[in-house]
Order: sequence, then structure tokens, then C-alpha cells
Amino acid sequence: MNYYNDAQVTAARAADGTIAQFADIKFAMTGRDGAPRGVSAGFVDFKNRPVTIEVDFAPEAKLATANAGLTDQIEHSGERLLLLFFREKGVRAQNPHVTIAGADVAKLPPGQDYPAPFAGAYSANIFVGGFPFIGLDVSFDSSAETSSRAARFMLAGTPGTYEATPSNIGRIKLLTTADGALASYQQHDRTGDHLIEIRFDPPLPPAERLASETQSAFQISLDNFRDLLAGNIRLHRDGVGVTMDWRFDRPSWAQARVLRTTAILAGDDIAHIDLRPLDNAQ
Repeated sequence: MNYYNDAQVTAARAADGTIAQFADIKFAMTGRDGAPRGVSAGFVDFKNRPVTIEVDFAPEAKLATANAGLTDQIEHSGERLLLLFFREKGVRAQNPHVTIAGADVAKLPPGQDYPAPFAGAYSANIFVGGFPFIGLDVSFDSSAETSSRAARFMLAGTPGTYEATPSNIGRIKLLTTADGALASYQQHDRTGDHLIEIRFDPPLPPAERLASETQSAFQISLDNFRDLLAGNIRLHRDGVGVTMDWRFDRPSWAQARVLRTTAILAGDDIAHIDLRPLDNAQ
């Protein structure tokens, strides 16, 4: 459950599929910019229980990369997307308290483990992205009719560069080699402030040169934080269809996840592309 103290934001998040609840949240912060910030919050949850949150930090606490990085998804929205939650720096809280109806759930009874491998902490410079499990129509024909959820790629100013701006996704850029192989996929968010990039080595061959099976390595970066995820992609063509199976070498928590991209071809171009988790991967 996600709580928001703005009714319009709550409605918008619910429309996107988020489990959202409005609450009149009392909120205060301590500390200063560039240092750990303490927080105090209170609201009434959807079961009419009072909830309080108190997070403080020792005066000498410093932000450090050792307490941050790419965070384990631990199945959070795992049926909807591969979540990339990156924290540049962080620090553990000194003595956090989270009470629900008077019971401090931040302190479990002896012998019990935390349900998630996280303690109370402050994180700085957070990036949230991911790969949603959706389908998308694709066109490289500037005159073709396309739906609202479609990516119509057009040549950009640089040779071998194609750009599309599908609705509610952001700007996508494909960087290809002189012989048409895909070297890099780049996606800016809707504000243009952040970038996800996937680089392929060797570049992925175009459909007309794709043999029955091809393999390549990939690296995924967020903004200037390079190669946060890496692994191998295996492509298999069968007539007018191409499957691309993504297997991760790092981080270790992603190794259990295998994703499959399914592409439907129209001639030598992709006409539709779909990303889903691959169950019972071999």
C-alpha cells in the first residue's frame, strides 16, 4: 500500500495501477541538505490504525556509497516489471521506530528476522527506473498509421541513429552500426532528466542477417552510473518471430530472473515487441 497526502496524486497513481491510498499525513524533517535527514511522520492507515514513523541519525553520521547501490527488487511488483532502484549514497538510521496501533514493528521479537533485508536508512540521489512487462507496436515508416501505444522510429540527425517518442514512455533512441546492427538502446524519461542505456557487445544483427540463433553480452546503465546490470542475451529467429532471452550475471539478485522479448516481424522490420518474465527458464 502506498499513501499520499494529495488527493489528485493519489487518483493519478491509482490510475497507473499503483495501490494508492489518500491520508492526511503530518510530516517534518530534521538535518540539512548534503547530510542525512531525519523524518517524523504520522497518519491513519486504511484500517483506521494510527501509524507513526520516527527516523533519526547520529550527529557524526555520513553518507557513503557502501550503504547504497542497486537495490534487490525482492519481488516488489515483480509481476509487473524488472525494477531498477538505485541509491548513490546512504546511511543507516540510529534508532528507527515505526508504530502501527502502538506496536513498534521496526523492532521484531527475539528470534525473528526482518521480512526484507533492509534497516531504516536515509538515501541520497535516488533513481527509479525499470522495464515494464508490456507490448509496443513498432514502425520505421514515417507515413504508417500507428496506435497511441506505438513507437514510430525516424532517422535523427546522426547517421545510424533512430528516435521515437511513444506516449507515456519517453524518448527512445537506437544507435546502429554502419551495417545496421544495434549497438545501443537509450531511453530518456518523460522529463528528459534521466537515461537508461543498454549496450550490446557484439551489436545485435538486423533481422535480415539474423541466423537461427545469436548471442551477445549486454550492460545496463542509469545516467552516469555504468554497468549496474550485465549479462547475456540469446536471440532465436523462427520465421516471422524472434525471441530474445535476457539472463543476468550481475547483480546476483537478478540471476534468478530471466526475461523474454518477443518480436513480430513485418518483412525485415520489427512490427510489434513484447517483454515478459520467462517462467521455468532452462
